Order: sequence, then C-alpha cells, then structure tokens
Amino acid sequence: MRAARALLAATEKPAVAIVADAKQFLDISEKHAYESFRAASAASLSTTLATRTSSAGTRASSTTGLSWSRVKLPPLEPPQPNQEVPRRSKASGSDRRRKRRRRAKAAASQAPAPCAETPSPDSPKGVKKDNDPRPSLETESGLERDAVVKGATYTWERCEQVGRGSLGTVWRAKVQPGDQIVAVKELHLNRDLNVPTEAAAEVELHRGLSHPNIIKLFGTDSVKASLYIYLEYMPGGSLRQFLKKNGPLTVATTRSYTYQLVRALKYLHRHSIMHRDMKAANVLLTQDRQCVKLADFGCSKKSEVCAKHTFRGSILWMAPEVINCFEYDFSVDIWGLGCTVIEMVTAQPPWGKFPSELAAMMHIASCEETPPVPADADPHLRDFVEKCTRCTPKERPSARRLMRHDFLNLQSCDFSRELS
Repeated sequence: MRAARALLAATEKPAVAIVADAKQFLDISEKHAYESFRAASAASLSTTLATRTSSAGTRASSTTGLSWSRVKLPPLEPPQPNQEVPRRSKASGSDRRRKRRRRAKAAASQAPAPCAETPSPDSPKGVKKDNDPRPSLETESGLERDAVVKGATYTWERCEQVGRGSLGTVWRAKVQPGDQIVAVKELHLNRDLNVPTEAAAEVELHRGLSHPNIIKLFGTDSVKASLYIYLEYMPGGSLRQFLKKNGPLTVATTRSYTYQLVRALKYLHRHSIMHRDMKAANVLLTQDRQCVKLADFGCSKKSEVCAKHTFRGSILWMAPEVINCFEYDFSVDIWGLGCTVIEMVTAQPPWGKFPSELAAMMHIASCEETPPVPADADPHLRDFVEKCTRCTPKERPSARRLMRHDFLNLQSCDFSRELS
C-alpha cells in the first residue's frame, strides 16, 4: 500500500486515470492473445494438411493446386462484456405452477370413498354430465375414471384400492344390483386396444382352475380402453401383510396353511401348471384367517415338459436352477413352498437381506446350502423345509409325497375332511 501511494504521489496522476490505463492495457493484451491463437491454429492446420498431402505423393499435390496461403480462419470475435443473459419468461413459471396445482388436486381426488349409493341425476354433486348421473374419478394423468363401470359381465361400483401390480391396479368393488363384493384387476390397454400377452395368458390359464385353495376367476370385461378381470375377494388380505403386522405364525397355524398350499400345488401340478411365484404375498386369507388361497398366476405356465431358460418369479424365493437359467420343472414350486414356510415362521423373507438384487442372485446361484431355518424351529418343520429346498431339483419331493410328510400329518383330521 505504501509503494502504491508513493507511485501515485510521484506520477501525480489520479487513481481513475491509472485504472483506465490498466483496463486499456488488459484489452490490448486480450486482443493480442486472440490474434496469437488464430495464427497458431492456422500454422497447425497448414502443417497437418501439408504432411498428409506429401505422404500421398507429388502427383496428388500437383493436381490439387492447394495454396496454404489461402487457408483462412473465420474472424474470432471476442465476447461482448455488456451482453445480458436472457431471462426465463415468467409465463413458463406460472404455467408450471398451475400444472403442479392441477396434479395435486387430481391426486387428492383420486382415491374414491367407500362404497356408497350412486347419487341421483337430480343431485348436483357427483354428476359427470347433465345426462350421465355416474360419478367419476380423476387420475394423476388427468383421465377420468368412472366410479361405476357397466360391463357385459358385471355392473359394479368402485370401493377402495387394495393393491397395485406391474400390469394394473386391484380394486375392491361392489356388484350392482346386490351386495356381492369382488376384486377387480384393472389393466389399461394401448391405443389399438390390444390385450397384453401376459394378461391374456394369465386369464386363459386361470379360467379353467377350480379348487378350494385357489382364487376363483369370475370373468372379464373390456370397457373403453381398460380390461377388467373379476376375481374372488379375500377380506383377510395377503399373508405377507398379516406377517408384517402380527409377526411370525405359530407352528399349528403354519402347519395348517402349509397343508392347504400343498393341496393347491398338487392340483396345479396334476394339471401340468407351474405357479413359479410362490411367496406369502401371493397367499390370501379369508376373513376368519382359517383358509388360505393361492393367487396371482401372472408368472404361471402350463407345460408338460421342462421350462427352458425362462426367468420368472421373485428372486429371494427363486430356485437356483431358475437363476442359473437351467431347465426346470415343477420342483421350482416346491422350493418356493419351502421358502414360504420359512417366511411364515420368521415373518422375514428367506435368505435375509442383501444390499442389492444382484448380490442376492449371486448368493443363491452359487450357494450349496439351503435357506437358513431358525434354530428353535420344530424338528418336523425343519425337516420339511430342508427337503423342499434341496439344491438338486430331482431330490425334492413332489407335492403328492409332501402330503404324507410327518409335519403335515400331525394336524387334526377334522380340518382335512373339511377341505376335502
């Protein structure tokens, strides 16, 4: 600071003038830097082209008639210091805010109220149009969803949403007229109104099944751009939800549920059907929780021979041969049954927790041991699980053989006669 003050005193120049001189010096230096850069770029380009042309031969160079002095770069204009950056228009921001408010309002009105009487045409509330008394719901995408759907099979009213899958949404619905409650799986079709291949295969396979421990399919309807699949409604929810809320099952309850699931698998395998997604989330309960039924046949396949290299199911319940993309048969359902029994007595998925699905796949595919069973588990239950989860598929017993296992034969005969 002292040296600067001394310099100002010696030159007798005001500070403003010195700053102006410094700014002019910087502008000149910047201009010289731009010119040097252009000259260096032109020289580099000339050297590169000359080298490539000389390697091609003198004839090529003589015929082209290139003159390197004619190679010129476009003028390089320095940036303008006072140029303003264009600002975002206020209209676009207001449009976004209006869209956010519209989406929030649609999400708030998406969930329908519990089943109630359809409002009359004279009532102003819930009227879709002047000539349509049916109320409608609005989804997140802004599409209207009728609260009352009239199809060829059923006319039904939406109640609450009970589930959501990869293909669609599941609703609890009330059939009109009457008080019958069904579960409706709603699938949205594409522009051509084509039914997805997976959904068509699931309906075709499920339509011919009839067993006390398998969910019933009542029919289907195609209305507008949606496919509705009518299924038996189970008010007890899924077994996975029950375990998450109430914890592990007792040995007696586990035995009862396992016996019913073995009966369902025996029926499916007798009709050459592999479920391929056995787990507690696909087991539904009745209101009194005495009966369980197998559901979700989206991964099922009807085949009298082995399935080849088809990766289907949930990873933690998946047999090693499926993960390794080997040929497999009905024994994959037996493996899934053993994993489901572990889930019943631990209220946790088999194999525990993994940091990622890839880590779980690598562990199951390379592990030579069965999924861990609690140390204090019933001996008959432990033996049942170990036989179901043998790594070699041929060593696993069939569903018919499992019916004679000691773990299942310890239950009361009254229950067996009730389900027969």
